[in-house]
Amino acid sequence: MALRARQYGAVNWVGLKTLIEREISRFLKVAAQTLVAPLVSSVLFMMVFSIGFAGRGAPIGDGRFVDFLAPA
Repeated sequence: MALRARQYGAVNWVGLKTLIEREISRFLKVAAQTLVAPLVSSVLFMMVFSIGFAGRGAPIGDGRFVDFLAPA
């Protein structure tokens, strides 16, 4: 059996499938960095500032600081 160059059509389906699988695998490996880290950072930000400012009981404008920080 002689070796010859592989002929591709308009789309390299094997390469596309491999690329998709690798990118999904990479995303799942770094999911904690891409999803959890910003969430933890935001929660810590709100906790620090709500304890720091709202702990004093000082109102911001016409409402509470916690309502200003994270409106419902």
